Amino acid sequence: MPFFRRRPLARELAVILAIKLVLIITIKLLFFSSPVNPGSAGTAQALLNQPGSAVPHD
Repeated sequence: MPFFRRRPLARELAVILAIKLVLIITIKLLFFSSPVNPGSAGTAQALLNQPGSAVPHD
């Protein structure tokens, strides 16, 4: 008999690990797949107009 049929706890742990792996891959693809373009004009404008910046404006 295979190991997983003899040990129900091992089968449940394997299923839980598989579900977690699928969940991690799904979250990574959904939230981290599109690259951020930090060189855009909108980013530069937002950084220059931040209140409390360290560079004094004369």
